[in-house]
Amino acid sequence: MKVAVIGAGAAGLVSGREFRDAGHDVRLFEQGKRLGGIWAYESQVEDDLLGLSPTTPIYSSIYDNLRTNLPTDLMAFMDYPFDEDGGGRSDWPRYPPHSCVLTYLENFARNFELESLITFESKVESVESEQAGQSWRVSTSQGEIVHFDVVAVCNGHFSKPRLLQIEGAEKFTGPRIHSHNYRRPDAFAGQRVAVIGTGASGADIVQEVARHAKEVIWCGFEEPSPRRSVWCLPLPDRIDATHLYFTDPGQSVAVDSILYCTGYEYQMPFLDDALVQVQDNFVTPLYRDIVAPAWTRLGLIGLPFLVVPFPLYAMQAKWFAAVVDGRIQLPSADEMLALAQAEKQALRNAGVKQRHLHRLGERQEDYYNALARDCGEPLLPLWFSELAREAQESRQRNPAGFRDEPLSIPRHKPLAG
Repeated sequence: MKVAVIGAGAAGLVSGREFRDAGHDVRLFEQGKRLGGIWAYESQVEDDLLGLSPTTPIYSSIYDNLRTNLPTDLMAFMDYPFDEDGGGRSDWPRYPPHSCVLTYLENFARNFELESLITFESKVESVESEQAGQSWRVSTSQGEIVHFDVVAVCNGHFSKPRLLQIEGAEKFTGPRIHSHNYRRPDAFAGQRVAVIGTGASGADIVQEVARHAKEVIWCGFEEPSPRRSVWCLPLPDRIDATHLYFTDPGQSVAVDSILYCTGYEYQMPFLDDALVQVQDNFVTPLYRDIVAPAWTRLGLIGLPFLVVPFPLYAMQAKWFAAVVDGRIQLPSADEMLALAQAEKQALRNAGVKQRHLHRLGERQEDYYNALARDCGEPLLPLWFSELAREAQESRQRNPAGFRDEPLSIPRHKPLAG
């Protein structure tokens, strides 16, 4: 079969390898100039610092000093370590800088002979169903129209900023920047900076900016509290030209800049709504968070977040390849739709917001193992779960310095299983 893979980041590369190794004719389409996806660092920023309508979009959202928030033995593909036996080096830190991750992915592509399969600067503009989803018509920015039997969508979800709507924010006269366009903290030297958003990027960037700024107001907490040069406050109710206003605790704060760390939008503009829809950052309908029940030769790899990404992407790719090859017998379309709807409704009933329905967190091990059982692959090994738990506890205990703390579990080679 002919397989189109959209994107040459980690999910695209491992999907390309999986389908190529299964004997299929694979082609990867990458809109950027190089592989690596989000790990292909760009020092430049967009002309629209909020990232909403830039003249020339930039696809990577990582900043200059970024280091992984997972140890390398967790991050690695299960059969391709982050040392000399795989795509890395033993003398790299256990939490390496982004440049090491890009090198690892470049070596993965080279070692598994994937580079020749990639067409760079080729943005997929439409994917249309033919023969009731048994084949696909793919059109690109280079003017190509190519027909494929299978399409794997691996375009990531960390390039289109998601903004929190706050009354009056557009009246603010200082710089407003989304973390997508944040690169270095010294740009905020001597300023009072509001950071909006308390996720992983917000936590990292606050630590960096606080070392240069006069004061940081970190917004998004239920209870106000001071933390050295950082004030933790709720989300502001409104903003004017110079101030943030809070009903609780009933105060206003003057700031020089606003930095949004409010996440990203899922976007697949090349897919018609008849295939899948994105509703408040939830991609639906999908069975196993990978295939639409009516279009099982269209797979979406890499949607789950708050996960250990590379091993999970690899297992999703194995699962999708097994579906395409007939090694996994899927339920009927109606059954898959009912199962997918019931699973998501259970999450809603538990209080999970629609935009968080792809967030796995503590559910990721069960999800990984369910896919592994479906396609006869090994389950997650015990060491992996134990290391993931310790790494999370270390990050929660010492958010500013966990990357430099030793872990009690020694470095593990994924190859050893």
